[in-house]
Amino acid sequence: MTRLLATIVASITLIVTGCSSTGSPEQTRAATTVVSQVDPSKVEQLSLTSLHDAFLNPAIEESQEGKIVDIYGEVIAYELTEDNRFSVTIRNNNKDALCLFSDDIASQVGTGRAIYRGAKITVRGKLGKAGLFSSTPFVIDGCAIVNN
Repeated sequence: MTRLLATIVASITLIVTGCSSTGSPEQTRAATTVVSQVDPSKVEQLSLTSLHDAFLNPAIEESQEGKIVDIYGEVIAYELTEDNRFSVTIRNNNKDALCLFSDDIASQVGTGRAIYRGAKITVRGKLGKAGLFSSTPFVIDGCAIVNN
């Protein structure tokens, strides 16, 4: 009985952590490379409202996943994750986006730098579907700050 219970708990833990995942540091590094090499004329500038609408509509969602986009908004939160990525939440028109940066951005994060709470920034990154328990329907991975 104890073994069965342990197996069930382990299975539930894997399901929950797998469903809430935002990828891996390797995935973020790969996305960072793609974002840094993209032809700027191929980058779409989308609003957070249109991205939310697209990812909440299954018919549209597939066409958005994997695109490189620029988004604009105000930094409302940032943190260094356990796996050494920076997670930055950007808000515009009451819609949020979760942007994942590699740790290469460390020198640009914090008070008096490019990324701080209240900063208005444009971010370029690769669109992906968020995990089941994410607060947003999509994640922008491999992000870079775009100089306006």
